Amino acid sequence: MKNFTGVFKNKKYLIVASCAAILLFIGWSLINSLSIKPPRLYLSSEFSKTIQAIFGSYSWNNWHESVMADSIHPTEFQYTSDNTLTVGGNEQIILSNKKIKIDRHYPFELSNLECFDENKAVIDYKVLSTYSNNDLYINAPSVNGVYICNAVLKYKQGTVSYGYKLVVVSDENKLNY
Repeated sequence: MKNFTGVFKNKKYLIVASCAAILLFIGWSLINSLSIKPPRLYLSSEFSKTIQAIFGSYSWNNWHESVMADSIHPTEFQYTSDNTLTVGGNEQIILSNKKIKIDRHYPFELSNLECFDENKAVIDYKVLSTYSNNDLYINAPSVNGVYICNAVLKYKQGTVSYGYKLVVVSDENKLNY
């Protein structure tokens, strides 16, 4: 009889601990879904490391709260290696707001993409875009150079502008970057 009571107490403890863990997970998920900040944007290509774009201006709505944030133009951002992607001409660039598996995915559409050359003039290139696995695939400019890009993405919760630096080099020069 003594052993049966001990097993019963352990089961109670296990049930209480399981319920607490489930409630903690639900609370964390709810707090995460109520976030008033837009998601981060990550860029990568087949042969480069993943970088994070810099938040620009945005308007973001979540439940009963709304935020509108204004920023300087992306050509004025201070870019580091964390925001600079080095690719080959016409190489595919992947835009995603999910870096690791536990990140929440926010579906988005590309509203506008502008890239500026070293003289801050808009370059003219056709962006070929494709959506796959909730990510956006675009082609890099075909001409070698350093570009500052401003990607405007439209989410269900609002519109967000992201800035990143793009270095387009020939394949033989990629090793130097």
